[in-house]
Amino acid sequence: MNENTMEKRHTYQSGIIGNCSYIAHVGMDTNISWLCWPSFEDSFVFGSMLDKQQGGRFEISSEEPIVETKQYYIKNSNVLCTEIHTASYAYRVTDFAPRFEQFGRYFKPLMLVRKIEPLYGVPSVNVRCHPTGDYGRLALKPTRGSNHILYSNDQIGERIRLTT
Repeated sequence: MNENTMEKRHTYQSGIIGNCSYIAHVGMDTNISWLCWPSFEDSFVFGSMLDKQQGGRFEISSEEPIVETKQYYIKNSNVLCTEIHTASYAYRVTDFAPRFEQFGRYFKPLMLVRKIEPLYGVPSVNVRCHPTGDYGRLALKPTRGSNHILYSNDQIGERIRLTT
């Protein structure tokens, strides 16, 4: 890393990202264990921090046993990087919540960005996304699209799109 992207490590079990609309807790294992959506006062869609079975989760897990993990923020940003190392490969998951100024106004789009990058070897990962609704009481039904999965529940009007 160069001087502009120096890492700032933290000492907690999870990092947080957000854009003033929502906040997400990202664990050292890359699992998003808490995310209220679309805003702070709404139900969580990922809440395994409170209920591991019914809470919902979004994780990017290694096929091999993990040897080491490292989590840090890119300097002067709310961009969180989590590195996963195994015996034969490593990868980085970069998480952030976009927030930017345009035309003299701040925008905070309802999107969460997760980028997976290989560091060495040929990483083999599983991506599991299981959002819930109504504080974990309702499942969201997945529907496949050409380059996305739409999670929805007509009973509560919840719709979340996972795009690749």
